Amino acid sequence: MTNTARRTTAILLLLGAALFWSAARNSNEAAAPAAQDSLRSALASARARSAAGDPRLAGSYPKSKTPFTPSRKR
Repeated sequence: MTNTARRTTAILLLLGAALFWSAARNSNEAAAPAAQDSLRSALASARARSAAGDPRLAGSYPKSKTPFTPSRKR
């Protein structure tokens, strides 16, 4: 294989990887709010089930807010 073919192959692989990385990053950012909503609803239902089974937990969880909201720093 000639040097030119190797360089061309390497450049094409790098460009392809960069495009895939960019597309994956953009799709993850678009889906993040939906994933957070799904996570919050799952946590709320799990808390309600645990509070229903244990009377000591009946008033321990807030109704409207979650105690932990991860921050996104870049």
